[in-house]
Amino acid sequence: VKEGIGQKDIRNIIRKVMNAVEIKDIVPGELIDRYRLLERKEALRCVHEPRSEEDVKKAYRTLKYEEFLIFFVSILLNRETQFVMMKQGKTFDTARIQQLIDSLPYNMTPDQVKVLQDIFLDMTSDRCMYRLLQGDVGCGKTLVAAIAMYACVLSGQQAALLAPTEILASQHEANVSALLKGMGVRTRALYAGMNSKQQLEVLEEVRTGKADILIGTHSLIQERVEFADLGLVIADEQQRFGVEQRKALRAKGEKADFLLMSATPIPRTLASTLYGDMDISTIETMPPGRKQVITKLIRENSFRTVLDDINQLLERGRQLYVICAAVEKNEEFSARNVNDTAASLRKLFGEKYPVGLLHGRMSSEEKQQIMSDFEAGHISVLVSTTVVEVGVNVVNATGMIIYDADRFGMSQIHQLRGRVQRGSEQGYCWLLTGSQDEKVMERLEILEKTTNGFEISYQDLRLRGPGDILGTKQSGLPDFILGNPVEDTRIIAQARKDAEQIIAYPEEYRELISRCTPASYMD
Repeated sequence: VKEGIGQKDIRNIIRKVMNAVEIKDIVPGELIDRYRLLERKEALRCVHEPRSEEDVKKAYRTLKYEEFLIFFVSILLNRETQFVMMKQGKTFDTARIQQLIDSLPYNMTPDQVKVLQDIFLDMTSDRCMYRLLQGDVGCGKTLVAAIAMYACVLSGQQAALLAPTEILASQHEANVSALLKGMGVRTRALYAGMNSKQQLEVLEEVRTGKADILIGTHSLIQERVEFADLGLVIADEQQRFGVEQRKALRAKGEKADFLLMSATPIPRTLASTLYGDMDISTIETMPPGRKQVITKLIRENSFRTVLDDINQLLERGRQLYVICAAVEKNEEFSARNVNDTAASLRKLFGEKYPVGLLHGRMSSEEKQQIMSDFEAGHISVLVSTTVVEVGVNVVNATGMIIYDADRFGMSQIHQLRGRVQRGSEQGYCWLLTGSQDEKVMERLEILEKTTNGFEISYQDLRLRGPGDILGTKQSGLPDFILGNPVEDTRIIAQARKDAEQIIAYPEEYRELISRCTPASYMD
């Protein structure tokens, strides 16, 4: 507000605008009467010039319902028009898929089996798949994705997997290649860190159909990437990609099936709100025998507090991650940085425990070399930024220290600590913080008490909102003005039910439908 303009002036301006502008109801009159809502103009007046606290409650209830109703009508309209794309259903030899599943050294969990059945039904139907697969860290989403890609190849088409980082893309390529070894499937990777000759070779194999599966980063979206016949697109850690990026990759195929994967799982009812235009599959059961990471909250941002524990871990031959929020010292950003921390730890451990350094500003070759050395055991302590948050799978690394834990979101910390429970050995995570903020401590205490990814994501959403957790602005998720997807569950449920009724009788609700612009990930 400019200097000299007071609250009284603002109220007068708002009053004049409301008197000058015709404010029509968006919610149909029958619904206003049914739920005893206010007319839109009266609701806005009660927000800006309330006569009582009851006025404010009624106004918020009305405007929240309106907001959710518009959202669900838009979503359902969008689903009916843009995403009900018809295709020729895929056919593949289920006996060969079962042969692959039987060859696994472990049994798939019931949820993995159920999710795979959902995906196969989508792939064989005449409607393009648009499905979200969500599950906690380590639940086995990647295996499901690999089997789905194998089914696509058996149908005579290619598959593509989009990963957010080169480290994750490289690891996916290695894992999928190992899984499908001897199956007659050629898997290739594509990312910026490869030299020009390698990239051109991969591009030619993809264009001619010699490569069956392509796994890569944003490089997959480039115009020069042409597929012979792309039938399935999978985006891992989907919230890390923007609307246009996902749209560009999907456009590489003629009516390709589309599967999005997320390791930030949320309860199904909430997921249906935030991802209303998708079918949702959830993996809740974890592989049997999987231990949970033991997390300890240390109310001091100092390594010395946990030094004895760390020495014991390293003496047993295990490895350690040390996570920092910054790459280098910055006066405007008070947090431990990887450069200074790595230097300090090298002085502390000397040659006994080699210390490595990893961050996003390093070249692809440098990052790959560091990760290879860490996996091979040549590095005992890896000081890193959050580039190791997803996909890194070093079984022998069973310890993690997170400096300035207050600077990270709950879901992000949960993802990070998932790196230290990749095998049967007990994993440990130490959260270090010097913060005295009560809300910060509430978040960190939840992480200390539970390892349930659904509970953590729910609490993160409750405390910070969907925009921060799931990347609203980037990924196209709803950014509600008044409505709260976590708290307003009753209003949400009713609004969704009413929206379905409205879509079923479009002629009766023509005015509302005309005002609802489709809002989705892909538009």
